[in-house]
Amino acid sequence: MSSSTSEPGGPTRQRLETAKQKLSQAVSRQTDRLRGTIDYGARHPGQLSLVAFGAGVGVGMLLLSTARPRRRRLLPALFCSLLAAKQRLRWR
Repeated sequence: MSSSTSEPGGPTRQRLETAKQKLSQAVSRQTDRLRGTIDYGARHPGQLSLVAFGAGVGVGMLLLSTARPRRRRLLPALFCSLLAAKQRLRWR
């Protein structure tokens, strides 16, 4: 008899260990990528703010596309947001 059949859960235990190692490596890679992103944001806060603002405007426009009667209020709200962002950047 082979050792894998005499040991309880041999092949299953080996598969679980392999899956555990792969998961650990994947988590480690993603953690390193996240640290790199956080470092980039710390070095370039203005660019990160503009990207976040653009993403917010994009999501807002997608949400507004489902509510057609409210479209008339989009331009004043967008203008006010842009003006506020400009003033915040000017004061830094």
